[in-house]
Amino acid sequence: SVMRRHRPALFALPALAVALIVVGIPTLHGADDLKRLTTLDPDLLRQDEAVRARVTRFSSTQSVLAVGATEEEALQVNDQLAVALEAAERAGEIGPYRNIRGLLPSARLQTSVAAAARSAPHFWENLQSALVAEGFRPALFEPFHAHLAAPPPPPLTFADVAASPLGDLARSFRLQLSTGVGFLTLVSEVPRPAALAARVSQLPGAHFIDQGAVMASANASYRTSTIDSVAVGAAFVLLLIVARYRDLRRSAAAFIPGLLAVGVTVSVLGLAHIPIDILALVALLMVFSMAVDYGVFLAEVGDDERVETTLLAV
Repeated sequence: SVMRRHRPALFALPALAVALIVVGIPTLHGADDLKRLTTLDPDLLRQDEAVRARVTRFSSTQSVLAVGATEEEALQVNDQLAVALEAAERAGEIGPYRNIRGLLPSARLQTSVAAAARSAPHFWENLQSALVAEGFRPALFEPFHAHLAAPPPPPLTFADVAASPLGDLARSFRLQLSTGVGFLTLVSEVPRPAALAARVSQLPGAHFIDQGAVMASANASYRTSTIDSVAVGAAFVLLLIVARYRDLRRSAAAFIPGLLAVGVTVSVLGLAHIPIDILALVALLMVFSMAVDYGVFLAEVGDDERVETTLLAV
């Protein structure tokens, strides 16, 4: 009865809601980082960091992949990639990394190195001088000198390395893909992922993989499609309500309060600098659906004596 006596004053509520929506909606921003959806235990996180510090500092979400139709093609791409990563490390785009080229260069690179070692003038004399400068005894490398005089052996293959004591280490780099073979490079300390991605993209067959960015992009796409679906669904609900009542006043009473509630909610989130994520969108959809249901309850009773009982229940 109080609301009936002050009915004109009630129009201030939707007016305030609209004003808040106009101010708050422009400040709203989305959040697509999936890490926000989970809360990590601080003690477990510290233990994880301690273990990683002692075992490996390589990123679990960022890596570089060299791909080829065959194993040799992938290794040739990896040879070029290793050179690019050396330049990236010097430029500060990447920290220490682990690449298989130290264990297994491509057959083409092995052949060219073998030919250069055998054809370079004064190679053995220069190598001896370098060994002495580093504190080695050159006499221990005489078998290698004799090996250079013999015909070169066939290039080392991945199967050869996999069968050696280094097999477990080598197998961790190789990936069997549906389109061929890939060799993975583990990276660490990537302060500028975009710079590293740009450098890697210049090499055909090389790919920079940032799982966090990929998941965030997919989440953003899903969030956008969810908003579009909600908008289309709301339009269909409005059409159903209008078709049911064929009355603008009752249709507005059933639909607009829920719409304003959602608008006010996201406006408050925006003004509070709280980003909206996919879970918030799902919750808003549920709340909006419930609000329209309650609006339908009120529109069904109209102005008869049951409206106050229904309003109290809602």
